[in-house]
Amino acid sequence: MLLLLLVAAGVRLAAARGPLWLDEIWTLGPQILGKVRTVGDVFRAIHHENNHYGNTLWAWFLGGDREAVWYRLPSVFAGVWLTWCGWRLGLKRSWPAAVGC
Repeated sequence: MLLLLLVAAGVRLAAARGPLWLDEIWTLGPQILGKVRTVGDVFRAIHHENNHYGNTLWAWFLGGDREAVWYRLPSVFAGVWLTWCGWRLGLKRSWPAAVGC
């Protein structure tokens, strides 16, 4: 399982590299992060322009000057976590289901 999780993390990190996507550029711009001064602003000041509260909090925590992969770390962790959860659910059914046979 550890090998599978390492492969899952490697694939997701490789996919997370590259330039920012349009919604990430929007989040880091003046319309979203430009209006955020406190954590509460993420939920009160920009609620009409934003539907990615968790990602916006993470971007606000990091600031607007990091490489794209830093902003995508929550997605990388979520993907690895879902791999683990899928294995655990499959294991409840049977070993072949857990290993994907």
